[in-house]
Amino acid sequence: AISAESIPKLRQFHSQNMGNTAWALAKLAIQDFHLLNALSSASIGRLGDYRPQELSNTAWAYAKLGFRHRPLMDALAAAAIKTITELNPHDLSGTAWAFATLSYQD
Repeated sequence: AISAESIPKLRQFHSQNMGNTAWALAKLAIQDFHLLNALSSASIGRLGDYRPQELSNTAWAYAKLGFRHRPLMDALAAAAIKTITELNPHDLSGTAWAFATLSYQD
């Protein structure tokens, strides 16, 4: 039900909506791969609009679910590098944890 309602509306989501959706799926341990793939694809081109916390939360959510979406992780890594000076210690450590947990190497 969440996928069916969310996927058609992803283009209307703001960056916080995207990050919160991923975070909620991870917090509830819902591995809805159809929604995660759609969310990943919708997020990639919009990561420049994400605040540092949204980047960190998104990376954390995918790592928590063990969901490896290489194109999204590449885009998240590039966005995190651009905003690294804006990351607070919590967001920086969460982002680092996410990439380490997914064994991401650039």
